[in-house]
Amino acid sequence: MPGIGARAAETWANRVEFWETFTPDRRKRYPAASLSRRVGVAPGNKRGRKLIAVHALGRAPAGLSPREVADRHFGGTSGSRDLGESQVPAIDALPLVGAPSARFIIRNMGGESIKDDRWLTALMKYFCCGVDDLARAGRRLGWQLGKVDLVLGHYCASEVGATKKLAAHFRRLGFAPSI
Repeated sequence: MPGIGARAAETWANRVEFWETFTPDRRKRYPAASLSRRVGVAPGNKRGRKLIAVHALGRAPAGLSPREVADRHFGGTSGSRDLGESQVPAIDALPLVGAPSARFIIRNMGGESIKDDRWLTALMKYFCCGVDDLARAGRRLGWQLGKVDLVLGHYCASEVGATKKLAAHFRRLGFAPSI
């Protein structure tokens, strides 16, 4: 099945039978393939695989207490200001959530992490470094990781302009890529 466009997806998602079928209670009781068939979607096609993933993501925290969610998905941390890089693997384990999305979640909840956005990804690739290296450099300046992320992202967006220009920009400034 070819990919679906935004208009087709919106039309399909607005169908009443979808929302009447994929309720939290039914997601707990029925497997995703069964619910997909009820709304006329084959579980094996592209749309069906997306519904199965959304179903799994919705089931993961369903019915858990806040303490259980903290233990299972946030490494036992319940205070948003206490969230950081150590919680990335637990959040990454959720369906459809990779490490970059886990870092966005942590940062958007008020925790200390970087948002693996295009700028930081390009910078880390160019300078052959990782999150730990950025955190170490930030500590030398007395900064937390979130501030490192903010400053680097802002600098690149305002001074470089496009990720494809990043290498040329830093070479022009005399920063050769790390090997």
